[in-house]
Amino acid sequence: MSFNIPPLPKSVVLLGLGRSGIASALWLLERGINVIAWDNNQETREKAASRGIPLKDLMEFSWETEKIDALVLSPGIPHTFPKPHPVAQKAKDLQIPIIGDMELFVRGNPKAHLICITGTNGKSTTTSLIGHMLQEAKIPCRIGGNIGICVLDLAPIPEDGFYVIECSSFQLELTPSLHPEIALLLNITPDHLDRHHNLQGYVAAKKLIFNHVKNTAIIGSDDTETATILKDLQSRKSLNVIANVIPDQILNFSSYPALQGSHNKQNAAAAYHVAKTLGIDQKIVEKAFQSFPGLPHRQEVICVHDGIRYVNDSKATSVVAASQALATYKNILWIAGGRGKEESLNTLSPYFPNILHAYLIGEATDSFAKDLEGKIPFTKVQTLDKALLEAHSTALSSGTKNPTILLSPACTAFDQFKDFEARGDAFKRQVHELLKIEKRTSHVS
Repeated sequence: MSFNIPPLPKSVVLLGLGRSGIASALWLLERGINVIAWDNNQETREKAASRGIPLKDLMEFSWETEKIDALVLSPGIPHTFPKPHPVAQKAKDLQIPIIGDMELFVRGNPKAHLICITGTNGKSTTTSLIGHMLQEAKIPCRIGGNIGICVLDLAPIPEDGFYVIECSSFQLELTPSLHPEIALLLNITPDHLDRHHNLQGYVAAKKLIFNHVKNTAIIGSDDTETATILKDLQSRKSLNVIANVIPDQILNFSSYPALQGSHNKQNAAAAYHVAKTLGIDQKIVEKAFQSFPGLPHRQEVICVHDGIRYVNDSKATSVVAASQALATYKNILWIAGGRGKEESLNTLSPYFPNILHAYLIGEATDSFAKDLEGKIPFTKVQTLDKALLEAHSTALSSGTKNPTILLSPACTAFDQFKDFEARGDAFKRQVHELLKIEKRTSHVS
């Protein structure tokens, strides 16, 4: 599918000076593009000013005089729902396009080969796995996007290389010129509905990844939304459309330690279909899957000590995400809770037989307790460190063979931690410290 990519803007205003905002401003300035930036946080503005980024309150100057032709918006700032930021509304009133850092990257690299990945769950793992696989195949690549590496910070690659880009729904809305060689949509379950108004808005944002896909669309079909999109894509005669069916008869998943669980089969299947599309040899694919180290905070096995497995799944910030770990393990001592998303745990009932006991923490403690009452044993412990101690004590005293102490919160971390990474890092530190203490105690005795 041919698509004419617009040129870079000549004069922009930029709102939001976090990691991607700073990178965008510096990238634009290096290319001689006029930039006027702002962030409501004074400390952030001071950091930006120290790097030579021009600052001005975007609500207090004339955009018409400056001949602004784009607003570069941080993806975390709302421009539609629940209410547009005043700067975004001003851009709309003046009919000025609102774009993001990925749109700048696409316009600045119109001939780049892109592999783009989205989905509610599994984006980061699939992005990393594809990048790892390309490296094993000696294909030049760079990994970036929502995975935590701003695309504008990515180093150049040879013409035959690929940029492997994780795309959030927020980023897709701000990247109208995205034109990947291969586009992947893994799955869709309700998420970020506060920003997309409803499920239909969220689905529409995810579907944008296919607007200008050049060659191949790979899409899961395990949920109603993706199945509908798959049917729509199959009507495009010039597009190679692949349903993301798991090739169990081809891949030996028991040999891939970092790709356990049905959700990781879906991630691996997507990477496998990318490999087949690019003509990568089967043996290289298998080697890459075997050596893939996995990602932190995503069913990360911290250690196995005295038959007890300790698993950090802090990235599971929703009930659906937590279900994946609960389906993977048995004899679970489950640490759950945090700041909830008004989701019920009742949908997890098929996995309750896998759970020995739940330890509830954070703001969701009472609501989760109500959901679990009479279904599985639970204890309200409020904090992560206390939950670990309680779970560890139960693991030692219960006599259960090979228990798993699982942090899979089904909640965000914002009530007690900066983010899910901080929560997961704290859990890992607490596990290591607990086992050190236990080891010292056993030596003394």
